Amino acid sequence: MTGHLDDQLLKEFMHKFYGYGNYNGRYWFVGMEEGGGLREVVAKKLEVWVGRGKRELEDLKENHNEIGRKVKIPDFFSENAKIQSTWKWLIRILLSVEDPDLDALNDREQVRKYQKESLGESRGCHCLVELLPLPSQSKKVWHYSEYSSLPCLSSRQQYEEEYLPLRIEHLRKRIDKYKPRAVIFYGSTYWDHWKSIARVDFRKKEYSGKDAYFGHNGTTLFVITQHPVARGVTKKYFHQVGKAIAREMKH
Repeated sequence: MTGHLDDQLLKEFMHKFYGYGNYNGRYWFVGMEEGGGLREVVAKKLEVWVGRGKRELEDLKENHNEIGRKVKIPDFFSENAKIQSTWKWLIRILLSVEDPDLDALNDREQVRKYQKESLGESRGCHCLVELLPLPSQSKKVWHYSEYSSLPCLSSRQQYEEEYLPLRIEHLRKRIDKYKPRAVIFYGSTYWDHWKSIARVDFRKKEYSGKDAYFGHNGTTLFVITQHPVARGVTKKYFHQVGKAIAREMKH
């Protein structure tokens, strides 16, 4: 596929789309951005977003499957679906929060089942939110200057300067409105952004040799964890963090 994406639609998407699941859910996961960013996939993502009503939060499975009918993307929801490298650790946190006695540490098939049937459901117990709206391969790779003539997409720096303040403020308002039980930020290198959203003091704890941070505003527990694909982070770490969240929410 060649040529630019629809700039006006791209701009609307960047302002309005925040992720998947249910704002009324008890648990919110907040990451920096989705992976990917191939032009043909982004184009279909925009097309499906329009066709489904330009929702702020999508149903993950329905959205993914509709995009997959139009362009080749990995399959994470069929009978023998591959377990996604980031989602599997978030699922382990969820399973451990909901049932601290569950052996989520070892039950790989339960993780696969949750991914296929429950992750990012529009009526589920959680949501998966991205601080930045556009999928990207990494912070070091930037293709949107080729896809668009929007000045704010001429570089990643311009993009972040334009959209980080807007989306941080929007997420603050959403948290104030919906008052989730717990907001779990993943990726400790984005510490400054997470602190700007939470506006609480964090205290450090250690699990399996890696740090996690906890803070509370009287209504919502805020947690900052290591990124699921960070070097040296184990499934035991996420299992322990989930159990710790369950304990903290009882206080």
